[in-house]
Order: sequence, then structure tokens, then C-alpha cells
Amino acid sequence: MSTIHIVLILIVLFISGSIASPLTEQEALLSALKNRYEVKILHLEITSDSLNPELKKTRWLPQVSVKTELSAVPFDSTSATYAGSNLPYLSGSSSSLENANSLSVSQHLPGGGTVGGSINFDNSVNLENADSTTQTTSIKLNFTQPLLREAWLHDPVAHSITLARLDNKRFTLEQQQRLLSYSSDIRNRFWKLYEAQALVSLYTQESSFARRQLEVERSQVALGISPPLDTLTARLSYINATARLHDARSDLLQLREQLVFYGGIGDTTFTIDTALTLSIQELPPPDTMIARAERFDPQLRIFEIAAEKLTLIHKQTRNSFLPNVALTGSWQRSLDENGSTRTNYFVNNSVIGLIASYDLPVKPRKITLKQNALASEINTLERENYLKQLHLRLSELNRSWGRERRAIEIAESAEDIARQTLTATREAYSVGTADRLSLDKADNDYRSARIELLRKQLLMKQLEIVFDEITGTTLTNLGVLLQ
Repeated sequence: MSTIHIVLILIVLFISGSIASPLTEQEALLSALKNRYEVKILHLEITSDSLNPELKKTRWLPQVSVKTELSAVPFDSTSATYAGSNLPYLSGSSSSLENANSLSVSQHLPGGGTVGGSINFDNSVNLENADSTTQTTSIKLNFTQPLLREAWLHDPVAHSITLARLDNKRFTLEQQQRLLSYSSDIRNRFWKLYEAQALVSLYTQESSFARRQLEVERSQVALGISPPLDTLTARLSYINATARLHDARSDLLQLREQLVFYGGIGDTTFTIDTALTLSIQELPPPDTMIARAERFDPQLRIFEIAAEKLTLIHKQTRNSFLPNVALTGSWQRSLDENGSTRTNYFVNNSVIGLIASYDLPVKPRKITLKQNALASEINTLERENYLKQLHLRLSELNRSWGRERRAIEIAESAEDIARQTLTATREAYSVGTADRLSLDKADNDYRSARIELLRKQLLMKQLEIVFDEITGTTLTNLGVLLQ
């Protein structure tokens, strides 16, 4: 059973019923791997491709052929010539019914040989003279064993099965890459929705506070405590807060619909806990990170499979330059029964031989051999280039990881300062020691700092998702094991 088959079975066993609210990252991923359209197609494609090696294996099965022929000869004439003349005359005629039946069996043997046998029954019935009926029965056994070309380890049947298995491994790894790509896509969509829901929560609080401040300003203006300009300023702050909340809710709805569609989530009433802690794992040392990526990376394993396949094709092509030398043998027994003479004829025939031949020209095979060598060289260069790109990508990821980790520490400090400043400014404004502009500035600073921290955290989460995909730990980190 292929890797992806096992993964999908685990997913089917894991998920049952509707998804509980609030939705977790693991539940979103597993739902997508079970219900997403592309994953269903992927599963069917893998099942279909896994049948190719099985199809090739059927060539090991015995080949049985049954054949029957029935023919009627309505008029059969014989002619002669008159003595001393070239003019023909009709000497006799007859009608006959002929029937031929055969059963043959052949079996391909490991090493390129074949063994087979056949039984033939031939009957000829003269419809006008029953004594002219004849019957022939023959039994034949034969074998062929190549000695040089397409022999032993170069058996073409075993060669085709091996190539089919390698193609299936390559296809499975390619689908595994697609599966990990789908997993990363769903995880990114989940955290984008988390961000949108967190922004809605933030802007809801901001809008509520702005509305209360507007009511307070209106009351103070009515009592003559504050100038009318403060009411206009508070109203503008409330309108802006409401607009931001409206845009955030619109984005949230769009992202929710996308996650429902791509994640195949049946329960559309789910929510995401905005109090969920954004835990970011620590990266392993660079050497460990590179070793883990090289050990897992499906593309590197695809290059290895391609190299193995090209090596097999190269050996098979070189073998094609050898002459065809085969050991053959056959045994045959025939029995002829003649109805008119009532006599039977037995014929036994045994033959053992050695057949040799050589196919010309050899230039097409030389060209094929050269093409295969070039393909092998291309595969080696592509693997080396991909490995360099992988190391470069991991190096950039490691630098980005450190840079964004420091940026998060700065953003956390800025958010903490902005929150304390806003709290102090609100208290000062309530007792009249701070003006409206100071309050608006503190509120804007806190909102900007909170959004900046949230986005820095989500950027780190995106880097984590990239790292998990490169090292193949996307599913294992979320409780789905690749076997």
C-alpha cells in the first residue's frame, strides 16, 4: 500500500461527524485532506497508477488460447486430360466438411525463457463418401531459452515490471509533494482567518469604546463642559472605527467562505478561538535542518529513482548489442487416421537446436544509448542544482527566522508600552488632564502596535509552515503519521 493511501485511511478513521467549535488547525487540515476535491482526485490517481505494476505482472501468467475453425467445401473437383490431347475433362467431384480445433498454453519463465504446449484436432469429412474421412491429432511441446540477449537478468518482462514499480514510486512521491502543498495551503488559510477574526475582535472593542466616548462627549457638550469640536472629533473617530470593523468583517466572511470551500468543512458555524496562543517552534541547528530536509525531501528521492531507472535502461540497451542466441527444443507426436484404409500413422519428432542471429543496423541502439547517457547526466546536474537551491532556501529561512524572532520581541515590547500608555491616557482624559488629541493618538498607537504584533506572529507562523513542508513534518506535527 502506498504512502498516500495510508495517510488517507488514517484521515478517514480520524474524522467522524461534524467539527466541534472552535475549529483547530488540526481539524481544519484533516477535514481538507478528507474532503478537498483535489485530494480526492489525487487518491484516485494514485490508485489508478498503482495498477500499472500489477498490469505488467500479468505477463507472468500462463497464456491460454483456444481456437476452432469450421469450413465447408461444397464442390471439390479433380481433372485429367484425354490421351493425346491437352483438353481437360472432369474426372470426379466431392463435398467435404472440415473442422480444426486447437488448445495452446505458453508460460514465460524467469530469465527470459518460454515453455509451451499445444494440442490440435483436425477432421475432414467427405459428405459423399464416409470412408474418405480423415482425422489428425497432434501434440506438441516446446521451449526456448535466450542465452545472451534478453536473457537472465535482462529478462524483458522482469525489466518492464521493475520500471513500472519505479514509475509508481516516482508518481507517489509527486503526489506526496502535492499533498504537502495542499496541507500548507490550508494551514495558511486557517491562520489568515485567525488574523481576520482577531482584527474583528480588536475593531469591535475599538468601535464600542469610540461609541461610548461619543456619547460622553455629547453629554459634556450639552452640559457646556466640552467644546462642540470634541463631539465632531469623537464622531469622526467612531465613524472610522465602524468603517474598519465593517471592512474586517467583510474580509472575515470572505476568508471563512474560502476555508469552508478548500477545507471541505461541513459545519459552517465554526469559530476560531482568538485567545489561541500562537506557539512558534524553535528551528533546529542548520546542519540538523539540512540533514532532515535531505532525508525527507520528495524531490531528492525522485532524482534518485530517475537515476536508478536510467541505469536499468542503460544496462538493457547495452544488452541489446549482443547477438540473439537461444536454445530451443520441441517434441511432437501426430496420429493420422484414414477412414478408407482403416490405417493409423504415428509420427514422433524431437528437435533440440541452437539458434543465432544478429540484428542490423546497430546505429539506432547506439543513439538510444547516447540519449540515455545524456539523460543521466542531466538528472545528475539537476539534482546538484536542486540541492544547492535547497541549501540556499534553508539558509534564507534560518536568517528570516532569526530576524522575525527579534522583530516579534520588539513588537511585543511596543505593544506592551502602547497598551499601558493607552490605559494611562484614558484615565487622564477621564479626569481632564489629557485632551482629545492625546487620547486619539494613544488609541491609534495601541491599535497599530497590536496589529503589527499580530502580523509579525503570523509571518513567523508562515515561516514555520514553509519549514514543515520542506522537512516533511507538516502532518506528523499535527498527529498524522506517514508510514
